[in-house]
Amino acid sequence: MKYLPFENTNIPARRSLSEIQAMLEETGFTETGQININGQNTIVAGYKGATFRFEVYKQNIIDTLIKNLGERTKIQIRNKTPQGISKMIDIDKQAMKIGWRLIYLQVKALCDSIKLGVITPAQAFAGYLVTGQNETLADRLTESIETGKLKSNSILSPLLIEE
Repeated sequence: MKYLPFENTNIPARRSLSEIQAMLEETGFTETGQININGQNTIVAGYKGATFRFEVYKQNIIDTLIKNLGERTKIQIRNKTPQGISKMIDIDKQAMKIGWRLIYLQVKALCDSIKLGVITPAQAFAGYLVTGQNETLADRLTESIETGKLKSNSILSPLLIEE
């Protein structure tokens, strides 16, 4: 088994969520709140009329945690034995703790950079901007980047704001 960052964190997800909200408010975000989208806590925040969304992509973390398990435990999970079900419940909870703690650290670094004047909130959090299709800007661009289909001139042109 290889070491995974924050694999054994005991910091509750709700604490990380609250700390993220407080940091955003300290750097000028307004109307911050936690909402439930598809059974998962999400932070939504406003900044100068724009809406930003912060969420954990839990399944990616769950898949990584399962990959790191011993073969016997993987079989129990696959066969949905009582031990496997119990382990999946633990993994699900831990994935949320890990995900929100990692987002907390990312937001903290960005908020510290904002406070130092290195970047603006808009620069720091552009990827979290909610687009007209109710997805984040990062979500919208990720597939094109990951598949190598990003053609900066064709994809970004509609996103440019004309004066």
